[in-house]
Amino acid sequence: MRTRKRKICMIVSMFLAIGILFQVDSQTAMAATRASWNISYVIGAPNASPTNYLYVTYTANGYKATCTKLDGSIDRMVKISSSDAGGMTTKTITVTGTTALWKMNGSKNGDVKFKVSGSASVNCFSAGLIWQYN
Repeated sequence: MRTRKRKICMIVSMFLAIGILFQVDSQTAMAATRASWNISYVIGAPNASPTNYLYVTYTANGYKATCTKLDGSIDRMVKISSSDAGGMTTKTITVTGTTALWKMNGSKNGDVKFKVSGSASVNCFSAGLIWQYN
C-alpha cells in the first residue's frame, strides 16, 4: 500500500513538472503585441522613478499609444521614446487619448524597448499602453 502511494505521488509529480515546463515554454514563445505603463511619481519621494520600460514585438506596421490616465501638476506630461530599431520621434502626451500612428526608423527581430517617462514640477500619475498597429 505504501509503495503504491509513492508511485502515485511520483506520477502526479511528473505530470505537474511536465505541465510547468509546457506552460513556461508557451509563455516565452508568445509575442507581446502590447504593454502597459503605470507611473506614480512625486518629486522628492523615496525611490521615486518616473520611468517605465516596455517591450513590444517589432512590427513594420507601427505603433500607437493610449493614455488612459494623466493626473498631477498642471505641467504633467508623458514622453515615449526608443533607440531600438533605428529609433523613433519622441511622442509627448499631455492629455488622455490615443496618439497618432508612429513607426520605427529601422527594423529589428524581436522586441522593441520603449522608454515611458512622466515629468512634472510636482507630481505625475499616468497609465496607458503601447500597442502594435495592424
